[in-house]
Amino acid sequence: MSVDLRCICGLTWTVKAIPKPSDRFCPQCGRRFDIPAEFEHNPPQASGASAPVSIPPQVPVETVALAPLYQPTPARPIHAEELTYRLVEVPSEEKSSPRPHYSEDEDRALRRLLTNAKREIRRRAQFDERYYWPLEKNWTQCFFYPLRVAGGNMCLAIVWATLTPIVMASLPSPGAGTADWMVRLPLVVYPIVMLGITWCYLRNMLGAARAGDRGPAPWPFHKDFRAMVRYGVTAIVSFLAGPIALVAAAIWFWVHAGTVTTTDILILWQLTVCAAVVWIYLLLAADANDRLYDVHSGAVMRLVAAQGWPAYVFPLLGGISVGVFMALAVKTWVLSFGQPGGAWLLHVILWYLALCVWALLLRVYGLNLYWRAKAESRVEVARELEKA
Repeated sequence: MSVDLRCICGLTWTVKAIPKPSDRFCPQCGRRFDIPAEFEHNPPQASGASAPVSIPPQVPVETVALAPLYQPTPARPIHAEELTYRLVEVPSEEKSSPRPHYSEDEDRALRRLLTNAKREIRRRAQFDERYYWPLEKNWTQCFFYPLRVAGGNMCLAIVWATLTPIVMASLPSPGAGTADWMVRLPLVVYPIVMLGITWCYLRNMLGAARAGDRGPAPWPFHKDFRAMVRYGVTAIVSFLAGPIALVAAAIWFWVHAGTVTTTDILILWQLTVCAAVVWIYLLLAADANDRLYDVHSGAVMRLVAAQGWPAYVFPLLGGISVGVFMALAVKTWVLSFGQPGGAWLLHVILWYLALCVWALLLRVYGLNLYWRAKAESRVEVARELEKA
């Protein structure tokens, strides 16, 4: 014997018998209802002649109009593009197949594998807390960051100080013919690879600071030769996109100035600093979206507008440090003709100090972006809570 039921939300449905008190819920709105006593033992049959039973909610009459505590909403389909981890399509024959049964040996091996994985995760967590450096909370704590990257800086300084004189000595004289220059053309790969290694090393520092990473310090040498060449090409293209004009002007002024005075040295140093600042701006613009074709003034303007004062201060400080480094490198190169051993040691120290200064500037610059992003996220969360 079936019974027609109708909820106050408007839904009408048919049941075979009066439901139990624990099952008296509306399938649409989720309200709990009660059956009147006169219909509890003598329910009308579901037919066209009899009207459906109107079931009152199990609440007082004056609160019937209140919204229910739980209002079910239809589930929105989730598209594959919204998923962080893509779902793999399972073949239809695998969906209907029963769950595989593992033997005792396989189950024991699986449990051992999971136990070892948990132990490894626990060990790594303890290692993180014991050996990782704490994240800096202000810029003064960043002065200890060069100590974290001291090993990488020293290795890179030794490579630069050793290979650069060898390559310079291998170049032909300015009056040599085209054949001599063509034979030594493969030496062009050296500055590209070394610039790629150095810039990849420095941008890894910047990326770690921008993400608030306190993990192990980056290492300048790795097996990804393609990445080295790619970032080396980025550094060369960034240099050819603007700084080369200022460097050419400085060289022309140096050659035609005659006896170099203090004023001439100051002009040369200013041209070098301007070229370094432009080069740093173009490198940061290309690194912002990791695109080589962003090496132009429009991308630099967008970078400055998005980052604010850090984009003004840190490239300027980086350009000044590069200018000081170039001036001291030229002085050291002049000394290398008389005392090659002492000049090599000075080159190593100079490269090491320069890399430490650049690492410090990039750490402070990246952490400023990280702190600003966290502050903006907190403001957005507060706004969302106010709206809610």
